[in-house]
Amino acid sequence: GIVESLRNAGGICGEINSGSVVEDCINDCEITGLEQVGGIVGYAHSSYLNNCTNNGDIKASQYTGGICGMEYGGNDGYQVLYCVNTGNITSCFGYGGGICGEIKVCVYVNYCYNTGDIFAERYGGGIAGAGETSALYNCFTTGKVDGEFQVGAVSGDYMGTIDECYYISGSARTRSDM
Repeated sequence: GIVESLRNAGGICGEINSGSVVEDCINDCEITGLEQVGGIVGYAHSSYLNNCTNNGDIKASQYTGGICGMEYGGNDGYQVLYCVNTGNITSCFGYGGGICGEIKVCVYVNYCYNTGDIFAERYGGGIAGAGETSALYNCFTTGKVDGEFQVGAVSGDYMGTIDECYYISGSARTRSDM
């Protein structure tokens, strides 16, 4: 099947807020939209995503992720934990990631992995397209990451902690490398 929406599109929920928990979910559908589009959740605010798997391809203009398009944590330390993405991610304008398109403010991505390929014009990463004051721990990615600029095997643009994350050497390329 296919799920389509302009924004906040997800295979399980479009948007979750305030301590919501989404766990043990699997999405096999293709998800398309304009922004904040994810295989499990399009937009998460101060919420937890645990043990979720996305197998569908995800396509949007921006803020596009295999698990969550965008996660904004707030001040209490919210987590994306034990999640897996195998679908390909296309984020035409940017912020495309295998797990999350963008994570902001006290979001901790732990023990997640991505095998899907990522295309993001800018800010593309195998785990997170971009992140700010958040952390990536114990993650790995085997997918290719392509884009115009600011792409990375783990994250395209990151201001936070990245620890014990693994990737395949040479998996991220800008257009000038292709």
